[in-house]
Amino acid sequence: MNAPTISSKTDLSVKLAFTAPSSDSTITDYTIQKSTDNTSFSVTPTPPGTALTEEVFQLSADTTYYFKVAAVSSEGTGTYSASVEVKTLGAAAFTDFSGDSQDFAAGKSFGEGTQFTAGQSFTAGTMTFGQNQQFGSGTEFAAGQSFSAGTQQFSGTQTFGSGSEFAAGQSFSAGQSFTSGTQTFGAGTEFNTGTEFAASQEFGSAQTFGASTTFGASTTFGGANTFGENMDFSAGTHTFSAAQEFNKGATFGAGQSFGAGESHDFTKESMTFGSGTDFGAARTFGSAMTFTGTQNWDGDVHVFGVDPVFSGIVNFADSQAFPAGASFAAGQTFDSGEDYDFTSSFMDFANAPEFGKARTFGAGTFFAGTASPDMGGFANIFADGGHMPPAQAFTVAQTFGEHMHFGDETDFTAAIQTFKAGAHFGDGTTFAVGQELPTATVPSFGLMLSAFTCVDAACVPTDADAYLAPGEFLTPGVDPDPISSTITKDSKSIEMDGLGFAMTFNGDVGTAGTVTVDPIDPATLVSSTEVTATSGARSLAAEGDQYETVGTVLNISMGTAVTSGSMDITVEYDESNIPSGGLEETLEVLHHTGTSWITEDTCTQDTTNNKFTCTVTTLSPIGVGSSGSSSSSSSSASCTQCKVLRTHGGFAINDQTYTLVKKYNDIDTNVVKTGEPVTVTLSVPASNGASRVSSIILYMDVYGSPNNYKHSPSISYSPNLKDKIAISDRNGLWSSVDVESEIVNHPIHQTAFRTNYTFTMIFDKTMDASHIVTETTNHYGIPEVLYVLDALDVIENDGNYADEVDLQEESEPEVIIQSTPEPEAVVQPKLVSDPEPAFMSNAISSLDFVLDPEPLPAVSAEPEQDMASELAIDPEPVLKSEPKQNDFFSWLSSLFS
Repeated sequence: MNAPTISSKTDLSVKLAFTAPSSDSTITDYTIQKSTDNTSFSVTPTPPGTALTEEVFQLSADTTYYFKVAAVSSEGTGTYSASVEVKTLGAAAFTDFSGDSQDFAAGKSFGEGTQFTAGQSFTAGTMTFGQNQQFGSGTEFAAGQSFSAGTQQFSGTQTFGSGSEFAAGQSFSAGQSFTSGTQTFGAGTEFNTGTEFAASQEFGSAQTFGASTTFGASTTFGGANTFGENMDFSAGTHTFSAAQEFNKGATFGAGQSFGAGESHDFTKESMTFGSGTDFGAARTFGSAMTFTGTQNWDGDVHVFGVDPVFSGIVNFADSQAFPAGASFAAGQTFDSGEDYDFTSSFMDFANAPEFGKARTFGAGTFFAGTASPDMGGFANIFADGGHMPPAQAFTVAQTFGEHMHFGDETDFTAAIQTFKAGAHFGDGTTFAVGQELPTATVPSFGLMLSAFTCVDAACVPTDADAYLAPGEFLTPGVDPDPISSTITKDSKSIEMDGLGFAMTFNGDVGTAGTVTVDPIDPATLVSSTEVTATSGARSLAAEGDQYETVGTVLNISMGTAVTSGSMDITVEYDESNIPSGGLEETLEVLHHTGTSWITEDTCTQDTTNNKFTCTVTTLSPIGVGSSGSSSSSSSSASCTQCKVLRTHGGFAINDQTYTLVKKYNDIDTNVVKTGEPVTVTLSVPASNGASRVSSIILYMDVYGSPNNYKHSPSISYSPNLKDKIAISDRNGLWSSVDVESEIVNHPIHQTAFRTNYTFTMIFDKTMDASHIVTETTNHYGIPEVLYVLDALDVIENDGNYADEVDLQEESEPEVIIQSTPEPEAVVQPKLVSDPEPAFMSNAISSLDFVLDPEPLPAVSAEPEQDMASELAIDPEPVLKSEPKQNDFFSWLSSLFS
């Protein structure tokens, strides 16, 4: 008969199983022999019977035995079988070693249910374990250890040598590592969260893997496994022989190939695929997938869920459609011979994408970073809310939707466009002559309150009332439409230069959409009252103090976007709007919380650029306020009409005029020569025909940081002072200086609307390209400082010159004559010896009448003057800061009244 087999064993017994032999006689019993050396055998007493199993008792623990069996019939005892070897367990079943660590020699065997202490080491060699052993955390096993007798209880994590063998259905605790080498797992093994495997591990049958399992390179999956979330396959490529259902957050390494014949399921969200992934066939993906590195999918049109990220250059197939929120890598190119569908909303293109031909883009498409090298040359269609990059040039007409954002230095000069309401433009944007800026668009100089057709590239209206400059007061009763701008999950900032507003979201953008900025009609500002002295200003209470608004308050709200976390907002102010008694350093950012006004305490102030940056957690009306009280004057003239800033042609050097649209301005350097007259003209809007400027100072010879101008040579003009002109020139920069003011009539309405202040000077020395700094102080005593960078370069005049221009000597400032309306006749004195009124009766008879609308003062450029020139009559009395335009006869009559 055949040798018996071992069914089970303990430390003191062994259970044998055998097969009945062929016999012509009836078998009545079986006889079992045992030996400890496989030579000398003795019969072991067993109960009589024909059962095919028999348990042998009274054995010694941890001892090797050999057993034979023979059948018994009426013919006697048959031939004994070959022997079977077995070693009894070293410890009885359910032995408890958990009290202390043991020193087990190699080959030790343990009965069922044995308990071991945590950290027990079996590294002396392989052991024999019965089923359901209890191993504590930190247990160490030798390589090749077998647990095939049955499933075990592994508490915590253990250290397994390579080549371990586990029974089917075994489960492991979270965080278990098998990185020492490959193992053999039975079917249905359950691996909990965070399990790690060595490279080349094979799973021949279906397994269950808990969340965050990590696989080494070249793992083979033979069955259809169950994967938890966040599987990590990134160590290398793997073989998936059966169709797999991958779970959320799975990560795959570069070069992974998924067989064309397997219907893998990628519909769960947020998976990541390395560069060069071969999907084998057209696939359907869940949302928020990330595809890194270069990909070539030219042969398959995939279906992508929303918000995919293509972080490398991808060769997409013809007719590929992209979903909402698709994000493309810098430098992505699209084949000019292929069609793609970009009509879904809020796609995000990084630096310099190339589109190959005209495309149609969906709402809120965001072009970040550097400009596209070819997009502006095609007649594209952009839906509402598109966001263009800085310096994008559009050389052909586009179709733009509403609320478009155009970055700094955008160039429209090559083609007239059609802009819709809500379009907003960054600093330095240039337009084609003849371009119309509609109402409710926002170029960088302000919000358009009426349409304007560009007469030059800057496109600043000549009428300052046509737009609302940043920080300016909106006229009560005027309620502009809100302006919207787009944010996406990748691009979380907006900027509206013309409204003096910017915002960055510090948290997540859960849903891409729009943010809305709405200039509030002052008459409707919540919880505020009118300030009669300043049109558009409002008075309000915040945290127990009274404030007066400095410029228009903006209502900031979420349009369609959904965000979380705090926001950094930047708001600009116009310091010329600070009321009398207020100080710039005491300005506050006012924020309405929905129930009351508060002052924000998270703000930093930039007094150089006139702006605040604050961190807020809620939106609603936000503006700048001053605790100083305004003038009690009943004049409704706004202080914003005392500015050079944004006045069309408000700055000129000789015959070159410029519009200064920001605090720091770059212009082409004007090169002039020593000994020749140079004029610098500042043009300031006049309120009701009267200048509201109390002084103007012009600084030159300024280098490096333009803020270091205070000690530079300067010319100041103060119309209210007796000595109107003052000069600071310790370096002897100028040989002659003069200043004139002139009221200029409107070219159409013929009403006084500007005052020009012309500084005329002759340079005695050369001057490297210098900044010019202007400091214009209004009637409230608030200065407006503007910087014109590298504006003037004075070079040596090599010719032989002798200028005869009548300019005032620096050492003796003189009265400047204001211009007057043309009288029908103006007299010119032939000889007047004494300016006193007592002698005027003798002078009248010797006067001839000539037409001279503006007599010029006689000013000598010579360093010395005689007494006669000192007593020369002033042809017109000194005028005050707001000159009355009297005719000559009224003035003459006043001398005898």
